[in-house]
Amino acid sequence: MKKVLITGASGFIGQNILPIILGKGYEVHAVDKVSMEEKFPTVRWHNCDLTKSDEVTALIKKVQPQFLIHLAWFVSPGKWAMALENFDWVESSFNLVKNFHQNGGEKVVIAGSGQEYDWKYGYCNETLTPTNSNTIYGVCKNVLRQLVESYSAISGLNYVWGRVFFVYGPYENPKRLIAYVINSLLRNETANCSHGNQVRDYLNVIDAADALIFLMESEFYGVVNVASGDPIKIKDLVQLAAINLNAENLLNFGAISESESDTNLVVADVNRLKNELKWEQKFNNREGINHTIEWWKKNLDSDRSM
Repeated sequence: MKKVLITGASGFIGQNILPIILGKGYEVHAVDKVSMEEKFPTVRWHNCDLTKSDEVTALIKKVQPQFLIHLAWFVSPGKWAMALENFDWVESSFNLVKNFHQNGGEKVVIAGSGQEYDWKYGYCNETLTPTNSNTIYGVCKNVLRQLVESYSAISGLNYVWGRVFFVYGPYENPKRLIAYVINSLLRNETANCSHGNQVRDYLNVIDAADALIFLMESEFYGVVNVASGDPIKIKDLVQLAAINLNAENLLNFGAISESESDTNLVVADVNRLKNELKWEQKFNNREGINHTIEWWKKNLDSDRSM
């Protein structure tokens, strides 16, 4: 039985990866600051500070995983974009990847970000669109990608850099847009939004989790966008939630000012993921929003989001 080590396993994407990968017969090891042993008793949880080199070395030598899915990063709401901690995570992540490979690791899948691209181009292609982020987060993610790419070219490590775009779904932090809107509407409260005319590329997090596992099991290596490729206005997406809950009167568009750095269009080119690699998306946006609403109805007052 092959071993998979997942960092950030109790986070937003991580909690959605675990049930999928457990169903595939792997020996699953997880590391995060929060253990979820009661919820996932068959997962082997490890207490490790990934920013400490000696702890990472000890963890990798103990587990000896064949696969690594690296999700962990600094993602504190309202702070992640320009936080200095992003620089620390470049160093820590690269150290993790090297330790993994030097101890027999076969393939690493790392969660990159659509934030790495220069958004003024609007349409983001893995090869053609410049990586010139206006956030420290995006810059640091891309620096790590360059380091891993160069290291892999010399060492022979197989790697996948999955640039995850805009995701929503179970376990999302309630301060993030879609979770905030759904939570507000379920509580019969007004949901304050911007004008909502920005066009974005949204994907249900269950699909994003499935895509990352698909990439781990595939023969592919390199950079790939993890997104739907289906452009939608933010206002149209949140209106799907409002229509489901018969609460369109609670949406307050224009209540929040648009950020100066905001752009009108950010959409991923998913030809590589969907056409070349043949990954199949499970949820369209309507289905994804409806599924997310049902999850929040069961978990509205629980502390299960990250």
